Amino acid sequence: MSQLENREINDRRSDELELQQALSAAVRWTILAAAALQSSRLLATPHEVARHP
Repeated sequence: MSQLENREINDRRSDELELQQALSAAVRWTILAAAALQSSRLLATPHEVARHP
């Protein structure tokens, strides 16, 4: 990303650090969203409860 030093995006100037932080946040949210979807599917799956007489 060192080639991006300063870029203008939508009439707004962004520096390399800001772009790296945005990319890191996007990756983090993508991973968390996938994990949340998987865990909600697991919780929605009916499980039999072992009953002892």
